[in-house]
Amino acid sequence: MRITHVSLCLSILFTSQAAHAGQDHKTWKDYGGGPDSSHFVDLRQIDKSTVNQLEVAWTYPTGDNRTYVFNPLLRGLATRVTSAALAPYLAVVAFFITFLLMGVWHGATSVFVVYGLFMGAGASVNKLWQLQAAKRLGKARYKALCERPLSVYAARGLTFAYFALGLTCLWLNLGELAGLSARLGVHGWLVAYLALAGGAAATFAVWDGLLALVRRIRSAGAFQLSVASHNLLLASQVLLILYISSFFHKSPEFVYRAF
Repeated sequence: MRITHVSLCLSILFTSQAAHAGQDHKTWKDYGGGPDSSHFVDLRQIDKSTVNQLEVAWTYPTGDNRTYVFNPLLRGLATRVTSAALAPYLAVVAFFITFLLMGVWHGATSVFVVYGLFMGAGASVNKLWQLQAAKRLGKARYKALCERPLSVYAARGLTFAYFALGLTCLWLNLGELAGLSARLGVHGWLVAYLALAGGAAATFAVWDGLLALVRRIRSAGAFQLSVASHNLLLASQVLLILYISSFFHKSPEFVYRAF
């Protein structure tokens, strides 16, 4: 399972450059509306006079017999909270409860409760920031802010660092986590978080720059990968994942013991 965690981190590292791309809000092309999960689309066909004409266009049966939490929870809250002022903040509550349950699902020990609380706090605070920023700056200025390179890389670095610190709960028991927290203190955790965020943001920026350079070279026709070179590149990525995973010790027995 340790390779799974490392692969997840690397997938976030190598694919998150698209997280803020194409935020024109003209189509609902991703879950949540777009890469920024804004739940907003700039269409004018639906308004107060036509909303009652909407019909179900299609449904998708998952067929996995799993219990989903976020959307049913959000729908349940929406049916009970009728205040228009509070409606946008229901997602904040739904995110917190969903991620808390996700942490408890990973294991029955108290450290997973800490993990769920930590992830839930991060997701809900992020959603709250989106709501407040859009409210105070306006949608146009908030959209412009999200498209600035400095904001993009800062957000990606902070998100990556927060997730990385959260994974600490999967490798330490509660006593070890408490001891580490006592040694680091609030300032130590903050410094570690900002250092991880800065390093991740810089890595994302360098990676995006390299990708852009390769695209320019390939579009100019000066460099074309052969089949063998392409396969070698893919193999090197797999070896990179295995190499980084070797830095981690064996996953603690209480992690995924049931599996």
